Order: sequence, then C-alpha cells, then structure tokens
Amino acid sequence: MGEFNLINWIRSQTVNREPVLLGIGDDSAVVNASGKGQLVISTDTLLDGTHFVRETCTPEEIGRKALLSSISDIAAMGCKPVCSLVSFILPNLITEDYCKRLYSAITRAAELYDVQVIGGDIVSGNCPLSINITVMGFSMELMPIKRSGAKIGDVIIVTGCLGGSILGRHLSFNPRVNEGIILNRQFTINSMIDITDGLLIDLNHILTESSVGAIIDESMLPIADDAYNLAKISKKEPVTHAMSDGEDYELLFTLSAQQADQLLQSDLFSIPLTRIGYINEGSGLLIKGLDGRVGPASLEGYEHITNLN
Repeated sequence: MGEFNLINWIRSQTVNREPVLLGIGDDSAVVNASGKGQLVISTDTLLDGTHFVRETCTPEEIGRKALLSSISDIAAMGCKPVCSLVSFILPNLITEDYCKRLYSAITRAAELYDVQVIGGDIVSGNCPLSINITVMGFSMELMPIKRSGAKIGDVIIVTGCLGGSILGRHLSFNPRVNEGIILNRQFTINSMIDITDGLLIDLNHILTESSVGAIIDESMLPIADDAYNLAKISKKEPVTHAMSDGEDYELLFTLSAQQADQLLQSDLFSIPLTRIGYINEGSGLLIKGLDGRVGPASLEGYEHITNLN
C-alpha cells in the first residue's frame, strides 16, 4: 500500500459531522466555531523509546495513548475536545496491517470522546515511529482554565491516584474530560493542569505562571497501588513515586477554600478528589513530610531536554 492509498483508506474511515464543515482531503480542515465559545488547540508528539516501546506495546495501545494524551490537555483547560489532526512519522518496512491497527485504535479512542479526526500527514524514513496529534476543542461558552490563575489561600486538589503509571496505567488511563468540564461549569477553578511530567514539576508550572508559592502534605497524597508495586522494584518510597512519576493524566487544580469545601461535599464525581495542600505567598514549593517537618521540594520528574549547550 502506497502513501495515497493509505490516505484514501483513512479518509474512507471518516464521516464529517457537525461542527466539522470540511475534513480529510483538502489543504486544511474547516470547523464551525459559531456559538461554541473559544477554540482551544493543543498538540503532542509521542516517540518510540520515550513514550512507548514498540517492541513491547501493541499498535492499539500506542494509538490509544497518542490520542488520549492530547485530549487530556483539552480536559486540563476545562473544555470539550471536538476534532483532531493525526500525523505519522513511520519507520521504513512498517506493514500495512500495523498502520491500519494503529490508526483504527486512534479513531476508536476518538469516538469514545466524540472527537473526529479531520486530517493530518504521513511521512516515512529511517527513523523510529513517531505520532503527532493536534486536538481542538471548544470552551462551550465557558472560560478556558489557565495555569496562571492560582491565588494565595487556594486549596490544591488532585483527581484520582498518583504514581507508578509505567507499570501499565500510562497506556490505559482515561483523560478527565467530563470532570474538567464539570469543574469549569459548576465551580470557580483558578488554575488547572494535567499531570504528565510528575506532580511536583506540574504543580511548579502553576506556581511559576501564577507567581505564588505552595505547600503540600505528603500524608495527604493519594498514592496508587502501582506506586507501591513499583517501590518494591525501585527501592524508593511509594510517596516519592506519587510525587515524581509522570503520565498519571490526572487533573491538578486550585480553588478557594469555600469552593473546595463545596466540591468535596458534592456527589458530582465518581473518582477520588483529594486536598493535598494550599497556595501561599512567596515563591517555590514546600513539602510537609511524613515526619511533620517542612522543607523545600526537590523537583523530580520527567524533563525531555536536559543537555542543551
């Protein structure tokens, strides 16, 4: 199968629906944003050897993760994902069956969140498999939630449980789209981010963008079973994995103490919501350890580029 036959096959898998006016087949897609509020756009690239290992993952697992990790960015804005662009950088000698399985996994994942694939690009070469996905969403007449709005006195809350995602959850997670929209619609969320590089690093993004500090309590952190299992292998403490492991794809957000009380007393969510700390004056991130002592956090987590000259 050549490039154009593969593109034609991909095009045959898609039927345009509102708000998509023009999908796969032209130089650009066209999406109707009338009455839907602001258009929110995010893009992510997944690379073999960094975000997945092709030899140990199925194309279904890789495709699902590629699409849903980008959807998670829209969820972190409290908005509704609507459509996506999918681009493949394919290694030479990859099979037609593999490509179809990979793409079909992406479209199946998209359907779960009512997202339509509307275009993209395909190139190949002597390279590892790489997938770039751009997802566009609407604010649904709400204001997108930014990282930069945290206020002194805000409570810090996280969804779900943290740590040890490398044991499999980084491939099977569900982005918190509905939760993000409910938070945006029902409460005043001052700042929000999804946890991809680790709790400490992603919380520090909020602090930096908001020009505030914070303190979190280790004893309050919701630690995933995977973190305990990974700790047996790594010889690190489970709480260290909860604070530093990436790709949890949970929402981390701040809101006033009054709003936090209302949220935690509500029955709007079927997943855990945990108060882990608060925003304070100054700058930097402090941790109250299990021994009760407070000290500066060591910002461990995942960073893609560390050796630029």
